[in-house]
Amino acid sequence: MDIVKVRRVIPNIMVVTWVINNICDRSCLYCPTYLHNGSNHNYDWDLAKEFWKMLIANYNGLHVSIAGGEPSLSPHLVEAVDMIYDSGNTVGITTNLTRTERYFKKISPKLSYVSASYHPSSPDEKFLDKIQTVSELTPTTARVMMDANHWDHSVDIFEKLKGVSKLRVEPVRILDWYDGRNPHPYSLEQEKWLKDVKVYEPKEGHTEYRSEKNKVVYYDSNNQVANTSANELVLLGKTNYKGWQCSLGLESLFIKENGSIRKANCSQGPYIGHLNTPQDIEWPTSPEICDQSICHCVTDIMMTKSKIKAGVV
Repeated sequence: MDIVKVRRVIPNIMVVTWVINNICDRSCLYCPTYLHNGSNHNYDWDLAKEFWKMLIANYNGLHVSIAGGEPSLSPHLVEAVDMIYDSGNTVGITTNLTRTERYFKKISPKLSYVSASYHPSSPDEKFLDKIQTVSELTPTTARVMMDANHWDHSVDIFEKLKGVSKLRVEPVRILDWYDGRNPHPYSLEQEKWLKDVKVYEPKEGHTEYRSEKNKVVYYDSNNQVANTSANELVLLGKTNYKGWQCSLGLESLFIKENGSIRKANCSQGPYIGHLNTPQDIEWPTSPEICDQSICHCVTDIMMTKSKIKAGVV
């Protein structure tokens, strides 16, 4: 599959990935150590709220993807969700569902989606019950980390989650946290499974996000709409966009756990500001040429981008 263009269904949307904290109750080997012993917040919460007020005022369409650490361990997550939801914008979270079923039952109706990660090396015995509750309240995807060191359990929970009504289930190839490469020691048999497996789509229920802001279209070399997804492109290893024109900073921002702000989840370019000094942010004004060898974040893959033809600038 030769993808040459990606575009959002609705143009001029700002999608923000917000790593709200740097603390997690799991200790998976594929995550950096600073997430195992973090300090939750490393910026001034009141100043961060001023940043969000500014962003809400300056963009017609805003979608915020909150992650961590484990975001539900933040004492400010409920307030953050309320702030974005009450402004008429959309917010979703990536979580391991570590908090109680009651907690997620409270916030899920205001979320446009829940992306719930399952970590076979640190299993949650109540995960199935919690995700059943959440999937009844908002579009929910279970993302099973396909851990080569716990492979049988990974495959087993993938199959069990397919039995949860209204739940979308994704098998996730584990990539390096920093550069998206794959140091994870998959066997030949495991590699074959990853290439052959398909994302499970439920036959009933809300499988789509509540907002069109999250939808994108992929085009092949014949300018035909391609039937694919960001996660499928990752599984197939087809996310090298080096030399492409990309809308990072125009359609995306990435806020690190320490409050620093980048133009995208990837490491391209310098930081453009900090949550503690929102008035000093250097806002991008034009697309850039990608200088990264791999695009490993789904949010970045979904940004508007196009392959530059030879001799055409």
